Amino acid sequence: MRRTLAYSKKCVKEILRDPLSYIFLLGFPVLMLLLMTLVNRSIGSGYGPTMFKPENLTPGIVVFSLSFTMLLAALTVSRDRGTSFVLRLGASPMKRHEFLMGYTLPFVVISLLQTVVTFVFGVVMGAWSGYTFSFPGILLAVACSIPCSLVFIAFGMIFSIVFSEKAAPPACSIIISLTGILGGIWMDTEKAGAALAWTSRVLPFSHMVNLLRRATALGGDMLTPLLVTCGYAVALFVVAALLFRYRLFGKS
Repeated sequence: MRRTLAYSKKCVKEILRDPLSYIFLLGFPVLMLLLMTLVNRSIGSGYGPTMFKPENLTPGIVVFSLSFTMLLAALTVSRDRGTSFVLRLGASPMKRHEFLMGYTLPFVVISLLQTVVTFVFGVVMGAWSGYTFSFPGILLAVACSIPCSLVFIAFGMIFSIVFSEKAAPPACSIIISLTGILGGIWMDTEKAGAALAWTSRVLPFSHMVNLLRRATALGGDMLTPLLVTCGYAVALFVVAALLFRYRLFGKS
């Protein structure tokens, strides 16, 4: 565990040195909340899309912003691969799962911070719009954001190993786009046609958004989206672990 924490500290230092990390992980969600709230207020009460209401918009923005941790994770691991740093560490006493956890832990912490900051600003925007969030609902949503962040972190790990440092970010952008389109953040996918609705049910993004929205509201079926999200997180991390073992370091 000490080796894992030590490696996590190394990753945190690398992340904090990059100013783009603050822009994408903290500034972007706040800006999106502000812009969408202004759009909803300009349309007028009762006329705007239900997705733009504070109680729906804030959890949706949380999930969308978590997708950027995937990009940061992919850049961090692929950068280490590009400099052969990971290969040199392959001769160290650290085990393969310790490397995987060493990369994962910093992004889980960052994701939690990102979620808390987004909800704090969402509460402010909600008060401005006349909506009051439930504090227990926010706490539950923050807890439910952990498996959501793990899905994106695992995607980032996979892309960083399968693709090069230059190809990993475009691959991540595909998942970011799918999150926005199929997550039901900006539109109701169930009313967008049978094919789009079916695709959104198969992929995890709409389930993550529904999970956080229902947790925030303390109502609705949370078990189904939670199981789907956790199932994807476990499956993706199994793939990431296998890639770490057989492709990143070679079988040992």
